[in-house]
Amino acid sequence: RHTNLTCFKCGKNGHFARESKTRFDHRQSANRSEEKFCESKMASLNATEAVFLCPESTRKWCLDSGCTSHMSANKNNFLKLNKLNRVLNLANKNSTVIDGIGEVKVEANEFNNRQEIMLKDVLYVPDLRTNLLSVSKITDKGYEVHFRQNDALVKDKNERVLFKAKRIGNLYFMNNSNKNITEKVLLSDVKNEIDLWHCRMGHLNERDLRKMNKNSYVYGLKFNNEEKLSECEVCASEKLVRAAFPKNITDKRSSELLEIVHTDVCGPMRCESNGGKKYFITFIDDMSRWCEIYFLKQKSDAFDAFKKFKAAAEKFTGHKIKSLQSDNGREYCSHEFDAYLQKEGIKRRLTAPHTPEQNGVAERKNRTLVEMARCLMKQSGVPSSFWAEAINTACYIRNRCITKSTGEVPYKIWANKTPTVIHLEVFGGKAYVLNKEKSKGKFDSRAEPCVFVGYSSESKAYRLWSKEKKTIIISRDVKFVNEPGFENQYEEIYEPKIDSVVEIELQNNEKTRNEDSDRDSESRVRGQKRGKGRPKLLRLGQRGRPKKLYNVEPASKSESEEESFEECEMACLSVGEDPINFSEAMASGDAAAWKTAIENEYLAQIRNKTWKIVERPENRRVVGSRLVFNTKDNGSKKARLVAKGYAQRQGEDFTDTYSPVARSISIRLLTALAAEFDLEIHQMDVVTAYLNSELDESVYMEIPEMLMETLKKFEAKAPESEQSQNAYEKCVRETCEEWINAIRKMSNPVCFLKKALYGLRQSGLMWYNKLTEKLNSMGLKATSQDPCLFFKQTNNKILIITVYVDDLLLATNDNECLTDTKRQLKESFEMKDIGPAKRCVGIDFKQNLNSHNLFLSQKDYIEAIMERFNMSNCKAARTPIESSCKLEKPAEADEKEMAKYPYQQLIGALMYVSVTTRPDIAFAVNFMSQFNSNYDEQHWKAAKRILRYLSGTKDYGLIFSKSGRELYGVVDADWGANLTDRRSYSGYAFIFAGAAISWEARKQRSVALSSTEAEYMAISEASKEALYLRGIFNDMGITINSVVLFNDSQSAQKLIECVGYRPRTKHIDVRHHFVKECHQTGKIEINYLPSEDMPADVLTKGLSILKHNKCIAELGVTTT
Repeated sequence: RHTNLTCFKCGKNGHFARESKTRFDHRQSANRSEEKFCESKMASLNATEAVFLCPESTRKWCLDSGCTSHMSANKNNFLKLNKLNRVLNLANKNSTVIDGIGEVKVEANEFNNRQEIMLKDVLYVPDLRTNLLSVSKITDKGYEVHFRQNDALVKDKNERVLFKAKRIGNLYFMNNSNKNITEKVLLSDVKNEIDLWHCRMGHLNERDLRKMNKNSYVYGLKFNNEEKLSECEVCASEKLVRAAFPKNITDKRSSELLEIVHTDVCGPMRCESNGGKKYFITFIDDMSRWCEIYFLKQKSDAFDAFKKFKAAAEKFTGHKIKSLQSDNGREYCSHEFDAYLQKEGIKRRLTAPHTPEQNGVAERKNRTLVEMARCLMKQSGVPSSFWAEAINTACYIRNRCITKSTGEVPYKIWANKTPTVIHLEVFGGKAYVLNKEKSKGKFDSRAEPCVFVGYSSESKAYRLWSKEKKTIIISRDVKFVNEPGFENQYEEIYEPKIDSVVEIELQNNEKTRNEDSDRDSESRVRGQKRGKGRPKLLRLGQRGRPKKLYNVEPASKSESEEESFEECEMACLSVGEDPINFSEAMASGDAAAWKTAIENEYLAQIRNKTWKIVERPENRRVVGSRLVFNTKDNGSKKARLVAKGYAQRQGEDFTDTYSPVARSISIRLLTALAAEFDLEIHQMDVVTAYLNSELDESVYMEIPEMLMETLKKFEAKAPESEQSQNAYEKCVRETCEEWINAIRKMSNPVCFLKKALYGLRQSGLMWYNKLTEKLNSMGLKATSQDPCLFFKQTNNKILIITVYVDDLLLATNDNECLTDTKRQLKESFEMKDIGPAKRCVGIDFKQNLNSHNLFLSQKDYIEAIMERFNMSNCKAARTPIESSCKLEKPAEADEKEMAKYPYQQLIGALMYVSVTTRPDIAFAVNFMSQFNSNYDEQHWKAAKRILRYLSGTKDYGLIFSKSGRELYGVVDADWGANLTDRRSYSGYAFIFAGAAISWEARKQRSVALSSTEAEYMAISEASKEALYLRGIFNDMGITINSVVLFNDSQSAQKLIECVGYRPRTKHIDVRHHFVKECHQTGKIEINYLPSEDMPADVLTKGLSILKHNKCIAELGVTTT
């Protein structure tokens, strides 16, 4: 009856401990804490979804009736923690490890009151994705738990509500403070006056705070200097950087206001501000260090911002701007900007190329402001869209704080009077604003609750956010209360432009006036030093991005540092724009748009009748689901329901999973055939492709989020008269009614999937089979060599279709055939007819029907790489790799040295270009990829040279045109080129319709004892690709009897043609002699081509500029 159970007492299977007949309890040997928690030895958990499938949040507490103990995944939650090594069994028969047991204090926020709840005997389970409150443990203490439709209440014996758990999806989450008990930094947690002023002053470092208080630098700042500043978790987490190197100031500061103005642009932020801005620009007066901020929609708005600053600053001070110090960004170097400065008599001071330290004042100011803004947002929990308000407030505060560079307060020098800070309040705090509306009644509220978000620059008033009106209110009639204005919604919002954040540590051979560097470091944690090297790479592929800042100091002028790190911007704040789960989507400002997207997704499921509602089966796995959200390029919102296929079991929920996907060669081949035979290429996209195919296996899924609400809405929308509905919408209504009734009637309903939902292991294969069946019924057949390339020829009508999952490329020479094909596909699937192909899988198409040319390129992708690695403005290189490049691996891998550079990310990004449309960089990328596990500065420099080459050739691509020539190949080898293992490099390319359709550059697998052997092995590899292409052509009715291979080694050619035994080649692997058989059977033909005319040279070595250009032209790499 209980075959899957394990007895806690005797360890045998098939019964509970209470049913055990043995007298010996093997748990008696455990220590006292383990004895106390004998049930946790094999603690059970029913809410598997809460543990592994829900969105990760180790600060939220989920009320769970299925777990036997309280559990937490966050070690920082524990006040006390004892070691405990036990197993946690899950209801789905999986298990995980319990690492400890201890006490946790949880703060419940209920009815604007905070209640501290002490939880004892809480299990520490690191693999959990959320914290769990055990209902059974709560009721054991005499409390009652009442579950309701939208929430759950926990009451004591006197019916007093201790806390409420809000229902989110199918789970109940406690309304706690959303932060660890050890991270108290908010308003009500302030212990003394210095702590309060520390928060009001934007987490200013303690030394400056005390100095300003002691010497009365400003009016209104007053606290007991004997008070000790409490440890600030916000400063510890948001100001964590490497300690700066020592520096000596050598430049003289200006002697009058506006003599020099420093400026820099920071951004883009990953989410727009409430005002629709993504950048900000700073202007800093050199003498006073007074800073002003302007927010920009795009970088090009910098010129307008400067004109506004100039007019205001010159009018206020009575001085004229004499010099403007900036970097070489395009926003500063436009012709319009230059002409304006010349007209106004302002001297331009640009940084030298690759020398950002010359603009250190502005660079450091931006970092200071962003660092403070991070603290303000962290302490207050404001949403990410308030980043501009936080930056503005940080600037306001910093202008009223002393600076190390001047020893004075910027405001005092700028305005020639001592500022007051008595009006400063804690950012993000709750406030009440006087309601001045004339229309209010006698008994209407006289105050409106708001959130304090800064200070007005136009009047002596506060900036406050009205949650009700969703707008900023400027008012001086404000009452502040000691409460946070927002629940914690803060997320980091600045997106680093590289995939890995590397902390910058540069040698100081020159000095820059970087104000406050040492002072701000007082508020930072210094326990994270790594010596002289850089830390390991911090990957940004997942949510929970690294929260580190670059501590940029002047660099020594080595070429590497000039070329690599000058472009790195401060990783200030970062987070993805799209919500990661349903709850986040509904809490966002775009909740209505996301809700519409979810409804559209469910409408597709209803129309396709993706599932049937059934009772939960016994002894069968039920997978979860989630909604994936995405904002498209045009700004529209898209939601996709995805099954959690990783919970499936092979043999039970699925069998085969392999689904063929078109290779890039398939797209190039289709393009080449279109150019050669005058075909036009069109593109179609299948809407919700996977939902068109039926499942062969029985798969059950939990009821998705928001399904019931959506079904009711669709049911209500449907008109009463069935005659007014078309058959399609009538089907939607009937399905909605069927699902609603089933969910209401059944005690534990789940979805029995009938269609291949996205996320299931077998969905890709099911869709491929469905599409193949349809194409076969239309008379198209897949080639034997490429199952994603379909072909049909009727008389003189040619139709070729390449399939890439749900993207279809159709090439034909007959409009009637094209129209009929599209019609038949639309009859079976919901399709989007895109028309003539323009972009598919990241490849841009340009079709010139008049000249019969087709051009494939990846300009946008290349520009994205350039921006990602901050190389958009780099100097172009003429070749991707130096002809004399002789790099070797370092003797030993130095992790600290490797951590300086995002080398692997760069090579990975370049790899896609090299195998898709750019054979001219194939050798360079392959050559540099061998150092992925062991590289240093010189390798990074060489890899960046490829980027600089692409910068000058980003308009290049493959151009196909009618040539009348059959398929042929070129092949070459570079003998013993690798200096480490002395292996040779092979390279081949196959050309059709004037350009390469297939190529490869690779290091040979074994050492060749002579150049003849190296060439022989290279030809052998090329012959395999020749047979592959020959098979495709023959399948499509294009007869190729023999593929010609051109090679520049006559000795290798004779070796292939020789049939007899040759002692000098007996050691060559049998696999390479395959080429002899191909030659003897007439499948390939070897012809000689002189070395000076060999295009494959570019695939085996670095070349001179002239030879490189000649080779790539032969391969069809050019610009339109």
